Parts: sequence; structure tokens; C-alpha cells
Amino acid sequence: MSVKTEDVEKKEARPVRRRKKRGVLRFLRVMIAIMLVAVIALAAVLYLAMSGRIFQPGGSRAGESPLWTPAPAEPAVYTVTCILPQGEPLSISGTEGETVKLPDAPELPGYNFLGWTTGKGESVEQTEYVLGSNLCFVAVYAPALRDAKTEGNHPAFLSLDQDGLFHPEAPFSRADAVSALVSLLDDALISDGESAESPAENAESPAENAESPAENAEAPAENAEAPAGDAEAPAGEAEAVADGAEEGVEGAAEAAAKESFERAQALLIELGVLDGQLSEPDGPISYAELFRLLSSFFPKSEASYLFENIPASDPRCGDFCLAMEKGWIEDTSLEPDRTLTRRDAARIFCHLVGRTGDVSQDHTMVGTILDLSSKDPDFWSIAEAVIPHESVHEADGEHWSASDALPLRQEGLFFVGTALHCIDADGCPVISDSYGNFDFDADGVITTGMPELDELVQEKLRTLAKANGIENVADERERMLRIAYNDITYHNSYLPARNSEIHEVGDTSFVNEAAYKILTTHKGCCYNYNSAFYVCAKALGYDAVIYSGKVNPVPIQRPHAWVEIEFDGIPYVFDPENEYTQVIKGHTGQVFFKLPYERVKGWYYYKGE
Repeated sequence: MSVKTEDVEKKEARPVRRRKKRGVLRFLRVMIAIMLVAVIALAAVLYLAMSGRIFQPGGSRAGESPLWTPAPAEPAVYTVTCILPQGEPLSISGTEGETVKLPDAPELPGYNFLGWTTGKGESVEQTEYVLGSNLCFVAVYAPALRDAKTEGNHPAFLSLDQDGLFHPEAPFSRADAVSALVSLLDDALISDGESAESPAENAESPAENAESPAENAEAPAENAEAPAGDAEAPAGEAEAVADGAEEGVEGAAEAAAKESFERAQALLIELGVLDGQLSEPDGPISYAELFRLLSSFFPKSEASYLFENIPASDPRCGDFCLAMEKGWIEDTSLEPDRTLTRRDAARIFCHLVGRTGDVSQDHTMVGTILDLSSKDPDFWSIAEAVIPHESVHEADGEHWSASDALPLRQEGLFFVGTALHCIDADGCPVISDSYGNFDFDADGVITTGMPELDELVQEKLRTLAKANGIENVADERERMLRIAYNDITYHNSYLPARNSEIHEVGDTSFVNEAAYKILTTHKGCCYNYNSAFYVCAKALGYDAVIYSGKVNPVPIQRPHAWVEIEFDGIPYVFDPENEYTQVIKGHTGQVFFKLPYERVKGWYYYKGE
């Protein structure tokens, strides 16, 4: 009974267990479904949020209401910082999306504003920006140069040498460039408010000791019969007298020039024009070097030029583009490493500051630049460079109202120190040309055509003049002639001419070589003695003639050379070698300085005429 009852109960419990199991399964299925729906809903919300379809006004599709409209957010604020070379930075703040304009850069005395750059040094062209982030800009300034259109003082920025020569074809050095730039800086850039010292103001003023022209006609002097032993101090003694004083003056001048250059260089380094001290400041400066310096004063050129010798990738190309844009050069084939002459520099620096010269006036405010013709195409550029002047600027150009003019020379020969110069009939210096029987070199100084001989002659005349206290050669030309004659006669040794040194009658091709030999070796024959005196006489403004002929103290004539100079139309003999023979060797004791032919005792000079 009990067994049967137990089986019945088991059968009755089975359906109940099945129903419970099915209920649990249904519950689990419902929960899983709910969870899936929740995950899908969450994914949809995230998608809509990321795509801006909810939580933003108008974020719903067209025709639908927004899911949620939050309160407006505070706009972002950004700052534009403008850094200046001096003082506190300027700041401009604004909200995101707002347009701001860069401020006008403040004026800085002595500087020009070139523009703005980014903090990385990149140039910026636009001046208005829509704010979306913080911005930083740097104001770029450059040292200012004098304004040529401003009435007032135009200082010299190049100099003449102590003899009043400009040397237009000489190299222009790095030191010259530095000094010229400092001379042209705005006054506000010079410490203590003082104007830059012009190199011309530091240079020695040109010699003023030759106002009277050298005249070729003088009255005959009394024949000097006395031996020349009583004559003025010779060149040998002169060197001891002159060297000490000359070295002292030159040393002081060199020290002053060096100090002036070092001050100028230090100022340009301070202004950022130079990166450091120049190497070889006395060496010639190239176009590339000069334009690199000048580019420090101007904005970068936006112009583009094609240069034959400078590829566009060359860093120097930008400097040459600026030079073309400014009109400093016009030649696109220019070699960048070519060096400048002083003429080139005067022209470029005048363009740099807008100087033109007063082309309307008659040169009286300039005077005579001894080695530059007033017809030279660069005359006014060079005059602007070396003559300090007061200027006014009018519609038709620049006009000089006052100047520190050089002496205005008249036609004829004249001296500057011991150097003989000449003005032609047009009022221009004779340069690389002839005037009568006198030849002049590129510096406008009398020349033999042999530069090394010219240097020896000038050195001898300077030494003799100093030793004998002659300050104005023009006033004591005949005394200088006698001094030179005596020096050549009594301070050289006679050597008989070799056959190869004897010349045909009328042949004077030997003059320069013969003069150079005796001036360097202090030995020679009649051709050497008289050639040396001849070139000295010409350098003193005498229209001397040298003859190669024969002389006849005895029935047999021998080859000989001598010099002839006319005074008042009368020819006179000058024969230093013959005097050496007659006086030093104790023959007749006859003096041969300035003797008319009829008074040459017992001597017959044969010219071959």
C-alpha cells in the first residue's frame, strides 16, 4: 500500500516540476530581451549624442523637436600678445570667432617699423585675425638712416686723403663701409645724442699750401758758381730730420682712425647690423657683403629677379633682389663676390639715403676734387659723399645752401704738398691725360708713366722739402730745383757707361729706367744723373727737356746726356753729372746749374740738330 502510494505521488509531482522549469526559462528569456533592448537604446542615445542630434538646440531632424535644449555655454576667450622691443607687450583679448586687428606699432626714436612676425620668426602679411586660439606676434624694427629729404645737415660719409684725393677706382674696404653706415644713421641712434662722426671729419684736411699756380717762366737767377757743398740739406740728412715727426703724425692719425672704426663697429654690433667683429676690416668688401649689411635696414624684398650668377636657392639672392628693387644696382649679371670701388660705394650709398646732389649749381660749393673731373658721371654722388653741406629739398630736387667747399682751382699747374696737379681750360682736373708737355695719372698727379718711379720722385721731393723747411713748394720752386739738383749731383757715385748703356743722338727712351736705377742704387753715368734730375724738374712744374747727344770739351766728342730748361725764352743747361766730374774729381771746378749755353766754358753741347 505504501509502495503504491509513493509511486502515485511521484507521478503527480512531475508535471509540477516541469511547469516550474518552464517558468524559470520564460523569466530568463524576458530578462535577456530587456537587457538587449536596453543595450540597443543606450547605443542609439550615444550615437545621437555624438552626432549632435540631442543636447543641442536644433539638433533634431527637420520638422522634429529637439530632444533637449541646454542652457547656452560661455564663449571661449582668447588673447593676442604683441611683443615689442621695448616696454611691456601689448595684449588684445576677444571671444572665439571675433575678428581682431593688430595694433599700430609704436614709434621708436631712431628706428623704422618693418612689420610683424610670428613667434617662430615667420613674416605675416595680414593684420586681421578671427580668434580661435591664443596668438603671439613680434614687432620687427630696423635702425633708421637719415632722411635725405629733410632739410638740414648732410654730413660727409666718405673722405678724401690728406692730399685731397678721392681715389675713385681704389677698393672700398669693410672698415669704410662700417664708418659710412654709422655716418648716415639717424641721430637718435648715436649715444649721448651726438651726431655720428664722419670719416671725412676725422681725416686730415687737404693741403692748402698751393694756392698759386706753378709758373713756367721765371727770371734767370744769378749763376751759382759756388760749389754745391754749401747747398741745402741733402736727402740723406733729411731722412733723419723728417722721419721722427712724420712717424709721429702718421701714428697718431692711424690710432685715431682705428679708435673711430672700433666705435663704429661696436655700435653696429649693438644695433644688430653686424653679427660680430669684422675679420680683415681693411680688406675690400664684396657686393654680397655690403648688401647683407644694407638689408638690415629694410623689410625683406617681395620682388623676384633672375640673376645669372646667383641661383634662387642661394641665401644671398634675397639681398640682391632688394638691391635691384631699391635701385642700388641694375646689372643682373653682377658677380656677388666682386669687390666695390670707392666710386661704386659713393653711388650706392647716395641711393641708399636718397641723395642726388645739387646738379643745378656751378660747383662753387664743391670746389675741385683733384682726381675727379666735374664731367665724371659720378661727380655728384662723390661730391655728396665727401663734402659736408646744408641742404634743402624742393620739387625739382636737392639744393645746397652752404658747404665746406674745397678750393676751386683755376686753369694751370698747382701743387698739393709736393704733388703737381693741373686744371684744364674747362676747369676740370687733368686725369689720365696730358696738358702741354706734362702727363698726369689717374689721381691727377704728374707722372713719368712708371708708377714705381713716380713714387720714388715724390718721396725724394717730400723728404727734401721737409729737411729744408719748405712748406709751400709753389713759392720756392727754384730753390727746390737747386736742392734736387745738388742732391742728385753730390749724393751719388759715378760709374762709366758700358757700351750697352750708350745711346744714339736723339734717343731718350732710356729716361725712366736710367732715373729709377740711380734713385735706387745711387750709382750711374751721365744718362742716370740727368734722367733723375729731369724727372724731378718735371715734377716741380718745369717744362724740362732731356737731350741725348754729344759733348765736346776737347776735339773728340763723346756721347752725353743733359737737361735744358727755358726761363724767359732763354734755354739753360743743367748737367749734374758733368758738375760731379768737374767738382768732385777736382778737374775745372765748374758748376753746371742753370747756365746759358754761351757761358758753358769750353764745352760744346751737340744736340744733333
